[in-house]
Amino acid sequence: CEPWFDELLALIKDTSDKVIAYCAEHLPKVNITPLEGTYLLWMDFRAYGLSNEELERIMHFEAEVFMDEGYVFGQAGSGFERMNLAAPKKVIRDARDRIKTSMAKYDK
Repeated sequence: CEPWFDELLALIKDTSDKVIAYCAEHLPKVNITPLEGTYLLWMDFRAYGLSNEELERIMHFEAEVFMDEGYVFGQAGSGFERMNLAAPKKVIRDARDRIKTSMAKYDK
């Protein structure tokens, strides 16, 4: 299974690199923690100054993106969203575009 696994790791890295580059260009307030042995990308939205409830509402009802809310992992996760990169590329592209559109309203 090594070839399959190597291909999977390359795919996850490529997806991560693309999301990071997209955010650097279109969502510069969002800081991203580099992957460390996982396919879950930690996205830091604290620069927007939103409460956990506001961020969750924006993601769910405006962007229509359902990621893991960082606050469920404790106080250190407050203001973060956790994106699952183990999804089809189109799903990731659509999600990041909807996040960009929604967060533009809160970019002060």
